[in-house]
Amino acid sequence: FDEFDVGRSIDIEVAPKEDAIILSNHRLELIYVHLGKREMRVLDKSPIERISGMAWSPDGRWIAYGFRAEQSSTAIKLCRIETGETHLLT
Repeated sequence: FDEFDVGRSIDIEVAPKEDAIILSNHRLELIYVHLGKREMRVLDKSPIERISGMAWSPDGRWIAYGFRAEQSSTAIKLCRIETGETHLLT
């Protein structure tokens, strides 16, 4: 990861279909890294707490994760990897 500024990784999940990972860091970011293409994108950032509980869809096109948008509650969000589009599910 020397060429990428990913910060201090807290949690890492390997993609099921591609040479890619998703990680959360100490900056409260959700980061996608495609190792084969040598590219990195920040997909989301929490204003309060670390992103956690990340899980890939079986086809590797989506990721679900725990997201704390308010001090008193945590939601589940879904992110489409291809576009970076996010959806609040709960």
